[in-house]
Amino acid sequence: MSNVDISSTLFVSPKTVSQIYRLFVTTGNVTSPKVFGRPKGTTTLYDHEELIICEILLRQPTIHLKEMAYEIENTTGTRFPVESLCRTVHRLGFTMKKIEKVAAQRCEIQRARFMAEIALFPSDQLVFVDETGFNRRVMRDYGYSIEGTPATCYRKYSPWGPRYNVVAAISTESIVAIRICDAGVTVGAEEFVAFIQNDLYAALNRYNGANNRSVVILGMIS
Repeated sequence: MSNVDISSTLFVSPKTVSQIYRLFVTTGNVTSPKVFGRPKGTTTLYDHEELIICEILLRQPTIHLKEMAYEIENTTGTRFPVESLCRTVHRLGFTMKKIEKVAAQRCEIQRARFMAEIALFPSDQLVFVDETGFNRRVMRDYGYSIEGTPATCYRKYSPWGPRYNVVAAISTESIVAIRICDAGVTVGAEEFVAFIQNDLYAALNRYNGANNRSVVILGMIS
């Protein structure tokens, strides 16, 4: 029988008959062999590969997509383009953010205990004391100008500008006390004791369970 006769009998097109005949001659079967593995050229990730991406991001949140591609290739043997990884990362719910730097020695149990103890006091009773500093060389990085022209600010540059150290106390309402040390003077033990005795003490109230500004919380004073 010709291909036309077979197609008329089976109600299929002659092209389909020709394809099945060629497949039978080539493979000895009329059905296509099942293909295992990833189709050639595909960029779709399997579930276990997406789990690998999640594990990498949770373990190394600062990793770059190219570095991730190399690590996945070393683990699975498959190389994915950066564009596919970028889409997959966003689809999994990950976004790029500014890194929050956390001290490795921080103890979450002690932090939770401290917050539980502080929660016993009304907020208006709390006074926070800490040290800070600023450098007069610091200038703003952004400014306005006409479109197409640079934003320019002229100033004199010096190798080192004066740096001032400050120890201050602040409440939920305002700054309670402040001491600004001269340039080059650090907040040591003497400066801190002088701040407590001469500046802060007069601004505090005796603790009786009701007075505001009566509980002092010290930061990491040097």
